[in-house]
Amino acid sequence: MFGEKMEALESEKWFVDSGDGGCLIKWKTRHHLKPGHTHVPEEESKSLKELSVKFLAATEAYLVAHPHVST
Repeated sequence: MFGEKMEALESEKWFVDSGDGGCLIKWKTRHHLKPGHTHVPEEESKSLKELSVKFLAATEAYLVAHPHVST
């Protein structure tokens, strides 16, 4: 999708205390489309979200394995 329909993807994530020792991830994404494109098809949007979830899971695994990095 990048290069064809989208110029940029802006993603903001923040973590909120869930009250039980964990957290919730709040997520906002903005798609900056090229001229002539008016929306991101649901299937492509879902695919981008799945990639982001995998990235967050890999980041979490790294931080758990290397706790000194986040202090």
